[in-house]
Formats: sequence, C-alpha cells, structure tokens
Amino acid sequence: AKTDAKASQKADVTSASISGPAQLRLALDDLRDVGRIATIDFIEAPGITVGNVVLADVVTPSMEG
Repeated sequence: AKTDAKASQKADVTSASISGPAQLRLALDDLRDVGRIATIDFIEAPGITVGNVVLADVVTPSMEG
C-alpha cells in the first residue's frame, strides 16, 4: 500500500487488516513496529492477506518562498 501510494516506507499506517494462520498472531507486535502500524485487525485464515490499509496523513513542506 505504501508503494502504491508513492509514500515513504517510513510512512505511518493508521490501521490495516491482516488475515493468516494462528501462528502469525505471534508476530503482530513485530509487524506493528516494522510496518509502523498503529492498529492491526487480525483475522485467522488459512492464507495470508493484507488489506484495508489506511496511511496516516502526510504533511508535505510548502514550496513557497
């Protein structure tokens, strides 16, 4: 989602939904930290999917001057 939005990989993510096997739940804290994700909605499922990604507002410095 960050790449599609042409956002920095360091951009904060307000929320995201992740589906996957129960074992993936053990890695959610790491995913939150690395992905800079405030809230993850986890749904147990056989395959891994990521969706409903909401990027935090990005403030762009003004080019006036």
